[in-house]
Amino acid sequence: MLKKVQISDRNSGRIIAEYPIVLEILGVSPMDYCKEAWENAIDEGVVDPTRTARYEVEVVNDIWDK
Repeated sequence: MLKKVQISDRNSGRIIAEYPIVLEILGVSPMDYCKEAWENAIDEGVVDPTRTARYEVEVVNDIWDK
């Protein structure tokens, strides 16, 4: 399934990043999609991984389902 995950700044509400995430594993939870997006954001340098409380990571919608 493909889901769009959004990362935003908790203080300002500003959207920092959005990622389309595909996980083709049975029993995947929304948290799994959020973890994958968080790792992408760290790799791209758009979040500070030492300040996780500063960010909100959430699945905002399903893009498609197989």
